[in-house]
Amino acid sequence: MPVLNIDGLRFDFPAAWQASKYDEWQFYRNQFVKQDDGIKAVDALVLSNDNTAFLIEVKDYRHPETEKPSELSQAVAHKE
Repeated sequence: MPVLNIDGLRFDFPAAWQASKYDEWQFYRNQFVKQDDGIKAVDALVLSNDNTAFLIEVKDYRHPETEKPSELSQAVAHKE
């Protein structure tokens, strides 16, 4: 069973799925981040057993200093 720990949060996926933290990929470190100053990416890429791809952005709003955006799309686009 793939398990990812992202910012102290544990994510368990079904055994037949593939899951990976994107910022640990060599491509991300050596190519993607160099494309534009300050560019950011999703936290995880997950592929289900029926080949559905999930791009996962983790937001933990339990921290008191974290401001909650009014729209999810705003949070993802601006990585707030």
